[in-house]
Amino acid sequence: MSIAKNAGLSAPAKLRSAFGRDDSKKISGRDDSFVGLAETFLAMLREERGASEHTLRAYGREVRGFAEYLTETLGESGDVRKVEHTHIRAYLAVLFDR
Repeated sequence: MSIAKNAGLSAPAKLRSAFGRDDSKKISGRDDSFVGLAETFLAMLREERGASEHTLRAYGREVRGFAEYLTETLGESGDVRKVEHTHIRAYLAVLFDR
């Protein structure tokens, strides 16, 4: 669901919708890949929250990195509802080892 189509929703409802946690039918054209969801989140920060370029750059680096990790771990067609706390902990371990 695009940001414009979410205009009447509260911020938490927009995030639930963007991250596939609503009960509505999938809207064609929406990018449900992990990277696509990350970009939707960053667009919301930029367009609706007015986040600064510094914030967007920092969040973008971290959120895209995690999205790419999830894609590698769960596959291109991975479902965000399948992400568990163990995936987050494993990603933090990868970051720690860098």
